[in-house]
Amino acid sequence: MKAFRVFKNKLLVRKIRFFFNAIILLFLFFIIILHSVGLRHFFHSPVNLMNMVMTYRELYHIRYALERYYDDHEDYPSDRDFKNYLYDLDVQKRISLRTDRWGNQYRYLPDIYDDKVVLVSKGPDGIVGTKDDIRLIWQK
Repeated sequence: MKAFRVFKNKLLVRKIRFFFNAIILLFLFFIIILHSVGLRHFFHSPVNLMNMVMTYRELYHIRYALERYYDDHEDYPSDRDFKNYLYDLDVQKRISLRTDRWGNQYRYLPDIYDDKVVLVSKGPDGIVGTKDDIRLIWQK
């Protein structure tokens, strides 16, 4: 009887090991799939994800400021006026809205579309026009 219990416990331990090994293999497979799909910049540094979230937040702050500017002047600012306006906001809020979390200047494109305003962050790679750019587009 005792020998049967030992055999049963060993069998249970083997099943548990197999279960955990299967979960680990599935997790690794999932990571490999995500890595190959193009989400690898999230796995290099968890700070990148936080920087992207904070950059979106700053873009929405800038959008809100531009909407206030539009309410006051009945038009969106030119590119030069935009930079001066951001500088004034920086002084008032004591934070920098002129650069994103990677130190790149935000791009403001009020005239690229007739009816839309575009704000762009170059993203982690610092190059405009790549997949990791962060864009905020809204109707005028």
